[in-house]
Amino acid sequence: MDPKVLREKAVREAKRGLILDAARKVFAERGFHETRLEDIAAEAGFSKASLYNYYTDKEAIFLSLATRELERIVEELGKANDPERNSLENIEAMIRVIFATFGEHFAFMLTLATFPAGVACARMHESTHSVLFQKHIEGLKRIPSLFADVLVRGRASGEFCFDEDAADIARYITGIIRSVLLSWRMDRKMGDINKETARIVAFIAHGIGAQTR
Repeated sequence: MDPKVLREKAVREAKRGLILDAARKVFAERGFHETRLEDIAAEAGFSKASLYNYYTDKEAIFLSLATRELERIVEELGKANDPERNSLENIEAMIRVIFATFGEHFAFMLTLATFPAGVACARMHESTHSVLFQKHIEGLKRIPSLFADVLVRGRASGEFCFDEDAADIARYITGIIRSVLLSWRMDRKMGDINKETARIVAFIAHGIGAQTR
């Protein structure tokens, strides 16, 4: 590819990143409904008019940001899945990744955790944001899929003993994690990551017949 085109693409992506970083801050402070495009533009150091060169509207920014944060979680989950560790330790590490990421940008993640607002907007403008919306949904599906991979490997190695479909158990695990995040959102504060992780891991180990060492 032409070096000039590559440079222009890199600059454009960098600016899109700046806008999303600014949006994360504004959404965290104001919430989805109260955030205006001009607020995001001002935080990013752009004019509102120039913002349209990168995103069509607030919903597109929110969906792009939500997808970026989700992709980051998926990437970190992949790193946490270490084949040198036993499978239950990997599950524990992956749960910690989710909780730690939620805590890193707690205020924004509270907004993201109430994603019905974003979903409603995406569905309302499905013809406009269908690609972004579908990309986000695909990212959401990756999380239980990663847990399922660990469960399958653990069963194959004799670490776990269960007859249920690994995909179903993975959905149960992510459901438990979401319930903890929901309780933190309702309390408007983080809970104890170590305590919650230990409780979930103990519950999972009991349910899947983990052979503890």
